[in-house]
Amino acid sequence: MYLKFSLQSLICFVFPPCFFKNWLLNKMGWNISRNCRLGFSWVYAGHVTLNNNSSIGHGNFVSVDSISLSEDSYIGHVNRVTGPFYVYLMRRAAIGNSNKIKRARKPIVWGHAILKLGEQSKLTVGHLVDCTRSVKIGRNSIIAGQGSQLWTHGYLHAPEGGGRFRIDGSISIGNNVYIGSACVFNAGVRV
Repeated sequence: MYLKFSLQSLICFVFPPCFFKNWLLNKMGWNISRNCRLGFSWVYAGHVTLNNNSSIGHGNFVSVDSISLSEDSYIGHVNRVTGPFYVYLMRRAAIGNSNKIKRARKPIVWGHAILKLGEQSKLTVGHLVDCTRSVKIGRNSIIAGQGSQLWTHGYLHAPEGGGRFRIDGSISIGNNVYIGSACVFNAGVRV
């Protein structure tokens, strides 16, 4: 499997966006539409689905369990999306440019985590998203500007000494929510 996923990633990284690239990746197990656009990016995933008019721009490094882009959704340029989690972009959802979305490897994390952007939602530029637990953003919502941080884990420190306990919690942002620049969300927050 490792060799197959590495070969798929290499093809995605080396070949220019074209019909042949899409056709070849489909033959190798991806599920992508003819009219998708895959830039010069490294995409390493157990399952890849790109629906009509979806796209992944240039300079991205994506290494996740699964990635699914619905119709007209996109990932911009120079994003780093890494870790054992699932990425779902609903219709016309977007991840802009230069974002870092990450999750640590097992045994540091446990269970499944999902990053889901609802229909017409967007993560704009230069944000950091920690997916220790799931992050779900509803329809028509936006993490705007730049420099916001979404943290799905934190620590509770003992009153004395070096003891501490990790606290994990999903972040859920509802429909039609606008989040401005440089906001910080902690584990378990719901908006």
